[in-house]
Amino acid sequence: MRLAPVEQPAAKAVQDAYSQSLERYGLVISPLKTVTARVPASLPLSEAIVAYLYSGCTLDPSLRLLVQLLVARLNHCDFCIDIASASAVTTGITAEKLAAIETFATSPLFDEKERSALAYVSHATRHKAVPDAVFESLQAHHDDTAIAEITLVLAIEHYFNMINIPLGIEADGFCAMLATPQSPARAAAD
Repeated sequence: MRLAPVEQPAAKAVQDAYSQSLERYGLVISPLKTVTARVPASLPLSEAIVAYLYSGCTLDPSLRLLVQLLVARLNHCDFCIDIASASAVTTGITAEKLAAIETFATSPLFDEKERSALAYVSHATRHKAVPDAVFESLQAHHDDTAIAEITLVLAIEHYFNMINIPLGIEADGFCAMLATPQSPARAAAD
């Protein structure tokens, strides 16, 4: 990491967030120790974004996680790849499907609804634009609300990626923790 993690934050709200992270994951996540500890005013924003993703977003959780994972993979955000992969496993997405995410267009593991969303976010991530044919395919498989939510999830993942990548925030090992039966991350998944 380019900034040393802050182990003892001064702000009470950040101390509480450390405790919640420790309870949920068995560790204090690196972005919290690197960014939020230094900019406590950003905590409500991060909490609101995460609350939307896990409670407010009406997309199927598997599709949401596939969108997040593809964007993180395309952007090479190791932290986000790790946490999205671990979350995907806990929702029942197979390791085989996760490994095939970048070949979604031809892999038989993905249905047309998933392919249309993943093509949309792939074009937006790679080119910052989406061809009409890709958008029309998206519209054929998703209603307007789902399209707006897919777009929000795409933007949110870019937001998190652009915090982690420049600061060199690496994976926290969530996937490895899932393999350990006694880990808090595993308990949260079960």
